[in-house]
Amino acid sequence: MTGEPVARSSPSSTRLTKLYETPEFRLAWQNSVRHQISRHLLYLRRFRKYSQAKVATRIKSSQSAVARIEAGEENATEDTIERMVTALEGRFLVSIAPKELHFPWVPHPWWELLGGGIAAGTPLTYNGTVAADDGRGTLRVIAGWTGKTSSVPIAISSTKPTLIGGNQPNG
Repeated sequence: MTGEPVARSSPSSTRLTKLYETPEFRLAWQNSVRHQISRHLLYLRRFRKYSQAKVATRIKSSQSAVARIEAGEENATEDTIERMVTALEGRFLVSIAPKELHFPWVPHPWWELLGGGIAAGTPLTYNGTVAADDGRGTLRVIAGWTGKTSSVPIAISSTKPTLIGGNQPNG
């Protein structure tokens, strides 16, 4: 041995881990408006490759205020959120569904869809969603988008979205 520390991880079965897996915790996490907004603003800023200072200048605020908003430590007003969305050239979308429905309007955040070529620069139009139980306790969701050059059906399961046919948009 070289005497250097070694980092190891192992599965955890602590009470805290079990708490994270409960439906009550997941619902509380999904309903944390501050967390959801801060997470989306952070990912949009990184997508745009803007610094916190640049966003702060655009919204006439400070870099530290932007950092607090992104960390979920600031109770940002609707006006501030709107200015940030505009400064980041974003689109604000909201969905509030009955908790027993278990069907999210946007099943995965947009940044998780980028890697699959779904939002690769071609404007897409949402056409609709169909959901069905596969008989094994898993809800299967099919969502359809069309673009200028192609139709992109997308299957979204409990893990990651995958293209199930058609051509990927050019981008």
